Amino acid sequence: MNSNIRMTALSGRRMGGGDCAMTTFQRVAAPVRITLLTALLLLATAHIAGAIDGKGPVRMWVDYAAFRYAPDSRDGYVEFYYELKRVDFQFHVVDSLLRADVYTWVHVRDSAGHPVDSVGGAFVSIVQDSTEIADSTFTIFFARALLLHPGEYRARMVVADLITKHSSEADFPIRVPDFSARGLTLSDIQLGYDIINRRMDTVEVYLDVLEKNRYKVYPDCRGLISQSRSLLFLYTEAYNLDYGPSRDNSYDLTISVVPGDTGVPRPLSVQRLTKPGTTAVLATGVNTRGLAPGAYRLRIDLKDLASGQQASAQKGFYVVPPLIVDSLTDEEVQRIRDIISYIAHPGELQTFERLNMEGKRAFWVQFWKDRDPTPGTPENEFKDEHLQRMNYANERFSVGYQKRSDGWRTDMGRVYIVYGPPSTAERFPFTAQNPPAEMWFYDNMSGQGQVYFLFIDESGYGEYNLVTSSARGEQRNPAWERQVQAGAFERKQ
Repeated sequence: MNSNIRMTALSGRRMGGGDCAMTTFQRVAAPVRITLLTALLLLATAHIAGAIDGKGPVRMWVDYAAFRYAPDSRDGYVEFYYELKRVDFQFHVVDSLLRADVYTWVHVRDSAGHPVDSVGGAFVSIVQDSTEIADSTFTIFFARALLLHPGEYRARMVVADLITKHSSEADFPIRVPDFSARGLTLSDIQLGYDIINRRMDTVEVYLDVLEKNRYKVYPDCRGLISQSRSLLFLYTEAYNLDYGPSRDNSYDLTISVVPGDTGVPRPLSVQRLTKPGTTAVLATGVNTRGLAPGAYRLRIDLKDLASGQQASAQKGFYVVPPLIVDSLTDEEVQRIRDIISYIAHPGELQTFERLNMEGKRAFWVQFWKDRDPTPGTPENEFKDEHLQRMNYANERFSVGYQKRSDGWRTDMGRVYIVYGPPSTAERFPFTAQNPPAEMWFYDNMSGQGQVYFLFIDESGYGEYNLVTSSARGEQRNPAWERQVQAGAFERKQ
């Protein structure tokens, strides 16, 4: 993912266990980096959601989730998640690069206060230019894990800047279920900003502390949903499904939200799925658009049709009120120009530049009203989709070793924001003839049919630039087009 984030291997890796397999859901793009326009609001309301906030000068939000360690074990593999802001750390020069040294530590005590286990260590965050550090929205995600017996504990999570010696900590209760039960059981629910299906094992995947069962989950420790981020991702695991050749190998999955005031579940998704084995990994996203501001619980109900057994799990989250445009700062107003730059007409951008700050605020409101496909409803689907693409591009396509950190500025980010996710994407490794490349295909682009975009990493540092495209209005390079036509970047069928 983003090379600005350096991870270290977990101590003790959870085994998938026997016939553990994945149930794959359709993946929907979601934001990972919180945009400047919502960052201050989310920070100000973080305590409302019941999130675990660290105390100290280094901002940190933490969470945990317990999973079964192995089919024959009653122990829990407990993951502890960190959500940190890169701008809070001190960077120093090492080999012409800027590096921050971060220490994280988790200590667990039993109900009597006696030490049980701990894990800790340092990792580094590297940037090339000081302008990247100033990005207040850039989030570092990290995780550590411990193997714990069933029971009630207290966890103390610490983060420290090894240069300034500034540190913060959080102390909170945790519960580890007994996973030795033979009946249908669900793990804890982990909320996420995004989930990526890795599909295959590699060394990078194995060493990634955010990965489990080939899914990389960007942990959402705060559980805050806003108008610009209505997709909520979740990861959980189901154990002891009744699976076999002569059984009904299907199960019903219902994902609901439970308002804090009424307690009446509201189904968001109801599906009948096929069991992949006695264990299933459930990784998906649900759309929370339309929920009024307030506290909710995300609820998962699973019913095994062969055994008739049922299991459920819940996790809290909070829907924050809409952002009040009149409260935008000068810096945020300037950010508006970046957000609309790819979709505004040239005349609109010229008008925007001539307006004073109050006029720019009014422009922001009217700009989205003019593009609202359903003006009679409180939702603006066009605005939501654009902001989600923008957020996703910021995280997915940011490149560590360059003089910018906003992924939306990259060629891949621009194409993703303007055209949406590709129908398919193919990666091509380095060869004697060509540098690493990635090709995106759009099968049904309006008025054009199938088109492609070819991105090349000519520097070798993960910065993929657009070199040619068959889309109308995009740049064409005859040299690279000849390579495409010669089959050097042939699409896999």
